[in-house]
Amino acid sequence: MPLASTDLLADDDQLQKYDIHPGDEVFVVGYPFGFEGNNAGFPVLGSGWLASYPLLPSRTAQCFLLAYNSLPGDSGGPVFFNQFNRFFSGSIQLGSNVNLFIGLMSGTTEATEVLKGAFSEYRQKYPIGIAIIVPASFIKDTIAMLPPPTDEHAVSAHTATPITQAIPQPSVTVCAASSPKPASTETVSCQMHNDGSA
Repeated sequence: MPLASTDLLADDDQLQKYDIHPGDEVFVVGYPFGFEGNNAGFPVLGSGWLASYPLLPSRTAQCFLLAYNSLPGDSGGPVFFNQFNRFFSGSIQLGSNVNLFIGLMSGTTEATEVLKGAFSEYRQKYPIGIAIIVPASFIKDTIAMLPPPTDEHAVSAHTATPITQAIPQPSVTVCAASSPKPASTETVSCQMHNDGSA
């Protein structure tokens, strides 16, 4: 089976060239809760919309947000963009097929509701339908750090930078709200999680 070219990994220049922006639909491949698409074990295809701004420069943004209800089993899945007759460079490019790998599914977001009473505290987590994407530019940088293969089948990996060091791990609070009540306090906070919770 031929390997996909790293040219499909969209760096900032490609995202800018094809005017990839919030609101664009992208596609996600994964195994939500381990669910397979068929008996052959193929993954499940989903879709969502880029939901954060700005996207560029990706090293400043560190992650993209996606309006997609990610689930356990989606983490690590590819996120890609595909569109025919894309509008870019000021006009509709008839006959064009823009196909880009823009990142990997990294995590999800959730709201935590805290109910406090006189003698107890109750926490309930709610998914808010926003996924976290590691931009492909970081993946491209990581691949560039790998040493050249020593032969056709073996790669010496002892000098390679661990991927956890090469790819930033964003941990950002995206919103917080509280609503005090006389008898109890209800606090809702929304946080990003990229520790394998997706």
